[in-house]
Amino acid sequence: MAGDPASAEAAARYAVHAADGPDAAIGRLRTLHAELLRARDAAGAIGRAYTRTEESTTDAVNRGVR
Repeated sequence: MAGDPASAEAAARYAVHAADGPDAAIGRLRTLHAELLRARDAAGAIGRAYTRTEESTTDAVNRGVR
């Protein structure tokens, strides 16, 4: 901040906008965080399901060879 009244006013508006109101940056970041957590969890579940399928397929193939 430059110390002049216009800069002080702009800084105050920014602070309010960043933390409060329907378009607040912190709210958007929290929403993004929740979405990323859901994506991470979904990717993990898909990976575990894939691994189970591969293990099951490998077991079935190995039983057929014996």
